[in-house]
Amino acid sequence: MTEPSQTPGRVHGINHIGISVRDLAVSRAFWCDAVGFVEFGEFSWPAGTIPADEALGLNESAAHVSLLRAGNVHLELFEFTAPIGKPQASTSVTDPIGRDRAGIAYIAIDSRDVRATLARFEELNINVVGGSDDGWLWVRDPDGNAVAILSGPTRSGRFVDANPPRDSSSPDPTMPINHDIVGIDHVGIGLLGSAGGVSDGVRRWSSIVGSRSTDEFAHGQPWVVEMSNVDLAFRKTSAKLTDPAARRACDLGYNHVCLDVSGVESLHGYLADEGLAWNHSITESSGGKAAVVYGRTADGVLVELLENRTPDTFMWCGHLSCR
Repeated sequence: MTEPSQTPGRVHGINHIGISVRDLAVSRAFWCDAVGFVEFGEFSWPAGTIPADEALGLNESAAHVSLLRAGNVHLELFEFTAPIGKPQASTSVTDPIGRDRAGIAYIAIDSRDVRATLARFEELNINVVGGSDDGWLWVRDPDGNAVAILSGPTRSGRFVDANPPRDSSSPDPTMPINHDIVGIDHVGIGLLGSAGGVSDGVRRWSSIVGSRSTDEFAHGQPWVVEMSNVDLAFRKTSAKLTDPAARRACDLGYNHVCLDVSGVESLHGYLADEGLAWNHSITESSGGKAAVVYGRTADGVLVELLENRTPDTFMWCGHLSCR
């Protein structure tokens, strides 16, 4: 195992994954009805909202946003009305699923009963585009994003439990709507470059999240950075058409990873030394109850640091203590 660097502040885990979508209603139907997430909030901003533009690296942006939750993980769905996002590059013959895209490539969902999951997908006309003998299913969301369904227990030998209350201040867990769905097990990320360069990238991500990474598995298998609630699985990819450094937050697809943190000011300085280029200075919200900052890693992936200082903030999720 590769031990992490000691960092000031603390990364608790993954708070949410952002997805830029073409149609919020269509995407809600997929993530809520077919998969099982619960919608718990929404907001929007008009063109000319400077903090939003600075955070996301856009000009004159406008969007409607839907917030979803399953267990202790959120999804943040963005429908941009300006700028209009570009579609993803088409999948290839060698990768029809799209799991080897550079940047955020896929989300892996745990299922207690993959047959029930498959039956519901078939009933809802969700096209299953791949699978394997060891119980993986692959589907694509309405915008072509790859989604894996694991027939659990997962790599670590256990199901991911929905968020248990951390203490009396924590909210009750939000269980998925569908009984077979447990939550998100891991997020797949493709890194461009040589094997040595990718290995360096994994070590860099390990330092960013303050966790440790496994040694490389057998050929074709991922490096894994272990976190408290959702692991990160990295693959070497040559999919340059989807170079994340060239993608805008409004372009369709997975658009950012949000890390749930404490000590955001310390992490802001430390992670700049780890190659994170910040888009803006730290912004406080909710009367100082939360603070956020966005930037890009050296690999071009958009990352948000989110510090929820009290349990009554919008995106609080018990400090992600499910493992």
